[in-house]
Amino acid sequence: MKTKKSQGMILAVILVILVAVGVGAIVWMAAGGGAEPPTSQTVIQQTASEVAQATKSGDVSSIGVYVRGISNPTDINTKYAVPVYCEDSSGNMIIDGTSSSTTAEITGKTTIGEVINCYAFNASFQTVSQDPSTGNGQRYLNRKIESEVEHIVIDGFSVNIDTMDMDAYDDTLTALDEGATNNTAVGAGGTNSIEKITLKQNLTNTWYPLGGLYADVIEESNVSSISMEGNVVIKGNPDKTSSSISDGGPSTDVTTRKSKWDYVFEIDDDSSKEGKQALILEDNDWIEISPVTVGSNVGCTSGNNGGKITFYTFSKGFYRKSKSGGNIEYAHENDADSASVISADGYGVTVYCN
Repeated sequence: MKTKKSQGMILAVILVILVAVGVGAIVWMAAGGGAEPPTSQTVIQQTASEVAQATKSGDVSSIGVYVRGISNPTDINTKYAVPVYCEDSSGNMIIDGTSSSTTAEITGKTTIGEVINCYAFNASFQTVSQDPSTGNGQRYLNRKIESEVEHIVIDGFSVNIDTMDMDAYDDTLTALDEGATNNTAVGAGGTNSIEKITLKQNLTNTWYPLGGLYADVIEESNVSSISMEGNVVIKGNPDKTSSSISDGGPSTDVTTRKSKWDYVFEIDDDSSKEGKQALILEDNDWIEISPVTVGSNVGCTSGNNGGKITFYTFSKGFYRKSKSGGNIEYAHENDADSASVISADGYGVTVYCN
């Protein structure tokens, strides 16, 4: 039988052991022992952050917008005054045509958690729709609003609205000069090729969003077909080497184009995107399109205007829709009842078949 004294000693020993274990555990935890507590703490912090974000979701957010031009390589932070359009995921316009400022942000209201797209454009300025080689990319497209105040900078470029340099060459690489020399000979039921057409964007501090080319022939033309199919070789831009061009381009509703929109060839610079994307020609970029095949059912007659072909360029870009079915569209002309071009067409070069 154990005495009361021995029982007391055993109890004292047990208490000492328990105290020692407890102190050891505390010291071990303080020294970072065990993986579970920090993991639990991280989970708690993440959960708290998610709860805080969820609590803010739907709260009012103010967006401030600047527009900067990135086509001037010596100063990509110049602010531009251009109409701005911002819409949310439901198609509500947050900013609808308000001109940006060169000195202060323009503002609009949306909600935290919303996803918005912002654009800036007119006939001489366009939003960059693809990731530019300079600047910070598409922070103004598919932008999720996460705070009570958001600052957005839209990247865009000044559009070359003047004539670019376009030339056509025969198989000896001699320029086809307004029909005066070196015409393309096409007999009845035959075809012949213009060796290549070159196009150079030579206006500094501007870009040109090339949507494609179209060819104008007179109503009584001897020309029965014109074809451009294949690759577009890009020169002067180390980031790109080729694009593609194809026959059967879009139709036109622009009054001044209708009598000239005889043969249309459309560029597609990014086949991974829906629709056909313009080829952005930067300072001193130039392209070669080859071959360009001309056909005639009756044969071209020397010196006859029936063999005259004039090529033009057309651009692509964003515009504000005037009809139902969305707010902002990307195309070669707008959808107004009296349609207008996105930017001025570029007169190119005149050649003759004979």
